[in-house]
Amino acid sequence: MPRPAVQAAGILQWSGTSGAIRVSADGTGPVRLRITYTRREGEDGAARQVRRETRTLSGDTSYTSAITNDPGTVACDKRAYFGILVMTEPAAGNGPQVREVGVDGPACPTTPQPSHSATPTPTQEQTTSAFGTPTPSHSTSAPLARSSGQPSDLPLASPSTHPLATPSVEPGGLDEPDEAEGADGADAMRSPFHERGTPR
Repeated sequence: MPRPAVQAAGILQWSGTSGAIRVSADGTGPVRLRITYTRREGEDGAARQVRRETRTLSGDTSYTSAITNDPGTVACDKRAYFGILVMTEPAAGNGPQVREVGVDGPACPTTPQPSHSATPTPTQEQTTSAFGTPTPSHSTSAPLARSSGQPSDLPLASPSTHPLATPSVEPGGLDEPDEAEGADGADAMRSPFHERGTPR
């Protein structure tokens, strides 16, 4: 059976993983359909072949073929482009057909932020008074009693303004010698001029 001329080939639908292709010919002879699946990463990535498939169509002048493909997963926060290239043999009058679909990957998990209070805040210890009211345990501002070896800050007692008692002197000068001393005692109190005697 002679091969028919392929009038047109077209991609009816393509989602990146599934779709449909239509081929029209002028006879019922066999037509070979070649499908190439491609993938590229990002806007600037180069397309690479993922899989290739060949089918033979015959017995009709119009054909619709369903296609499926598993291109793999897409990284988080990335985009990949899944495409197909459709050719026929004999070659279709409208030439090879290409279609590509962009597929986004899942969102990447967020990184937990470190806590701002990494260092625990010390808590103030409290003691309970006799009445049950919590009071801070820090020292009071009252000064501690000084040890006996340190000088006191208290003011010294001011000296008395009263005059010291002046010993009283009996009239007549110095005390008279006791009677027991006798004349010797009286002579001791005399002036040195008396000891020399009166010149004769």
